[in-house]
Amino acid sequence: MSIVSTEMNGVYTGTKGALASLTKCLALELAPMKIRVNSVSPAFVKTPMLDRLGLQIDLDIYERLHPLGFGEPEDVANPIIYLLADVSKWITGTNLILDGGYSAK
Repeated sequence: MSIVSTEMNGVYTGTKGALASLTKCLALELAPMKIRVNSVSPAFVKTPMLDRLGLQIDLDIYERLHPLGFGEPEDVANPIIYLLADVSKWITGTNLILDGGYSAK
């Protein structure tokens, strides 16, 4: 929700946008100390929390909006591992979108 939005979701969308902006600000402030700051923005991930949500709403509608479907926990963990590794030492101030293609539309 930091790059796309839906109606009736202002507070949630606003806080996500604020975190993405804070990432950039902190990256600039901490770069002189060689501290990198990045964020990740995952979409729907298959977890027990999503299972509980599926008891309240039809998730099939939402999954069809994600060209690669819903993610698995490792689909979020692996990019975070990359950002923590030395191979990403030149990456700072970015918000990595992990949404299975949802925001590509």
